[in-house]
Amino acid sequence: MDYPAPGEDIRIFVDAYGLFTPHDQGVPAKSWGTFRIQHRWPPKGDGKPSFNWGNFKVDCVSVNGPDVAVTGRIVDAGPYWQDFLHRKQPARMGLSFHVPAAGGGATRIGITAPTPDGQPELPKCSANSPDANATEGGFTVTDTRSR
Repeated sequence: MDYPAPGEDIRIFVDAYGLFTPHDQGVPAKSWGTFRIQHRWPPKGDGKPSFNWGNFKVDCVSVNGPDVAVTGRIVDAGPYWQDFLHRKQPARMGLSFHVPAAGGGATRIGITAPTPDGQPELPKCSANSPDANATEGGFTVTDTRSR
C-alpha cells in the first residue's frame, strides 16, 4: 500500500469470508479467515529489527458494494506488536477497502490500529475509511448475496 515514508513498505494479505442471511444482508451471521499486515523500513543502525508483522484471525467481514470492512484479533506478531498479542484480550485491528469495478478507479486501503490498552476496543466490522492507494497486487470482492 502507498505509504508516505520513503523506503518503507506495507503489505496486506487478506483471505476473509462472511456469511449473510436473507434476513440481515448488512451484518454477517458468521465471518472467518485471516489477514496479515507486514511493515518493512530501512535499517536505522541501532540494531533493532526493521521488519514487523501481525497475523490476525478474522472476526467480522462487512461488504457494501465496493466497500469492505474486516476486523480481526491478533494471533501472532513480530517484535513491535508483542504487547498487542499479550493483552488480557488480544488486540483487534481493522482494515477497510474500496475495490471499484474494473476501470472505476484505484483500490484504496485503510488500517485501523488497536485502541490503547485499557480503553474500549475497536468494535467488530469497524474500520476507518480507506485512505491509501494499493500500489501493487490487488483485491477482489465477490459478493454472492442475492439482491
